[in-house]
Amino acid sequence: MNATSTSCAAFSITMFAFNLFAKLSEGPQDSNVLISPFSIASALAMIQAGTQSASIAHTEFQTVLGFSNHLEMSSLSRQIASAESTSKAVQFIGANGIWSKRLRESYVNAMVADHDALAAELPSTFKPIDQFITTKTNGVLQNVVEGTIDPLTVAILVNAVFFKGKWTHPFDPIKTSSGTFTTHSGNKKEGPFMKMERQMMVSMHSPLLDGAHIVQLEYGNTGTSPAEFSAFFILPSDHGIQSMDNLINSLARLGSESDSNRSGFIQNLVDSLHEQKVEIRVPRFKLSYGTKNLSKELQDMGLKSVFTDGSLPEMSDDPLVHLDDVLHKAVIEVTEEGTVAAAATVGIVMTRMIPVPSPIVAFDRPFLLMIFHIPTNTPLFLSKVCDPEFMTI
Repeated sequence: MNATSTSCAAFSITMFAFNLFAKLSEGPQDSNVLISPFSIASALAMIQAGTQSASIAHTEFQTVLGFSNHLEMSSLSRQIASAESTSKAVQFIGANGIWSKRLRESYVNAMVADHDALAAELPSTFKPIDQFITTKTNGVLQNVVEGTIDPLTVAILVNAVFFKGKWTHPFDPIKTSSGTFTTHSGNKKEGPFMKMERQMMVSMHSPLLDGAHIVQLEYGNTGTSPAEFSAFFILPSDHGIQSMDNLINSLARLGSESDSNRSGFIQNLVDSLHEQKVEIRVPRFKLSYGTKNLSKELQDMGLKSVFTDGSLPEMSDDPLVHLDDVLHKAVIEVTEEGTVAAAATVGIVMTRMIPVPSPIVAFDRPFLLMIFHIPTNTPLFLSKVCDPEFMTI
């Protein structure tokens, strides 16, 4: 196993995921939240690659995201893609793209080589970028970004994620029946609830997560092998908003502890479960979130310097280039058969002013051409071009 693979094996974005999730959950009590930490971290990793090693901005990325450099995220992406390829019941697509102008060629080339990114010229509108997102998410995500692109924009970096997984043990549609969902504010909503009774991996009144109930549902035809993709349904200990807040804080704390000692959040969670026969009732639902600007939450978490000038010298020679916005949109649909989810993250990098165009020297009138051997000061060819014979393309 090489160094990159070893680093990836120990690498986790759990701390970042739950800290951001907690920030976004501070809104109104009945507000939905849906993010793909993987997608957000993937886009931010490409931006991290534009920072200078040992700079304040680079250090903030390390602290907030939890990985030492952008290559760890690239390695993680390839590891997950490899896992997906072994399961016919799970489809996972992660795609990166960069649309830019006047960036350092070395940076763009690195995004292509290290993050398998599509590289293209920055267009005047978001249309081709939005079409890229729609295509990579199999049509699930649309209208993530719209309209014209600000002339001060120098780069748009995108990650798009698509997930489709079939339950290892699907719900029987015949058992789906109407039920009532009660929100934190007491509003009642009628809708279809899927039902299943069997042996499952569960934790009732989990001491790990503030007394919550945890149920693990696996994706894919696992056979005798452990599932590589699973969903964890977590029900707070009681109906109150405080119980939900305590659960989210417990997740953030557990994620932070797992990242600090590299023991692995999911492994800790799985180890806390035991097999038990239970009946579960899950709403058949869909959820859409965003397009949400995450810039404030990321800055509150400590990712500040990259939003200021001069923080991306590896990306651009322009000292006024900075990260301006981080946009995110996600959707999910949970049915008897499985789960379909998609997300996209868009990082918009801008400058403060449009640079003076480079002077154009057009040899479109008679000119001289000289070819010298410099060390010996020897003129090899001298030419006066007054009436060139054009070569056909």
